[in-house]
Amino acid sequence: MKLRHVILPVVLFVAAAIPSLADSTYADEGTFLAAAGSVVSQNFAGIAPAGSFVGYGLGGSVTLGSVTYSAGSASNLYIVDAGYNPALFGFMGAVASLSVDYGTFNIASSTVGGGAEAIGFTFNTIGGSGQPLTITLSNGDTFTVADPGNAGAFFGVITSSPVTWISLSDQGVGIDIGQFDYAVSVPEPSCMTLLVAGLMGIAALRRKISA
Repeated sequence: MKLRHVILPVVLFVAAAIPSLADSTYADEGTFLAAAGSVVSQNFAGIAPAGSFVGYGLGGSVTLGSVTYSAGSASNLYIVDAGYNPALFGFMGAVASLSVDYGTFNIASSTVGGGAEAIGFTFNTIGGSGQPLTITLSNGDTFTVADPGNAGAFFGVITSSPVTWISLSDQGVGIDIGQFDYAVSVPEPSCMTLLVAGLMGIAALRRKISA
């Protein structure tokens, strides 16, 4: 009976100490990649002809690997070669990019397991409106990020539940994505550490009481 009363509070403490993950956002790609663990990275090189682009039309879409990229119904979707008009595409002029001319940019993830727990991408806006961009996840969470203009920026998010799609909307300017990263499962080392420490504590208490 004494053993039960001693161990039960320890078990409850261990369960309470394991945090439930909330969405964590990242503005630095290196930090995001370190936290996300094993990621799949997609770029858009070699798809459009050199010095040109491929157009997918209004509301167009393209599937690369296990991810589908699409434009809103009033937007045109393109994949643009790095050599096409680099002055217009800003820092994305150094790499091939996925582009919409204005409106809404949707990214649907059909990865193994039904979604991704980590999603990140480099992006810029063509010309820039100075107005913030809105990023919405399939779980209903919404983020507002500053318009980076041609200078470009990175946005990443790690969630507590798989994300099956992500949407970017702007204020009437184009959006370019240079690289898209995702991870199906994100490691939680802090939780495992707490669990192991709790179990070790229980074992030590059992030995002490038995002695």
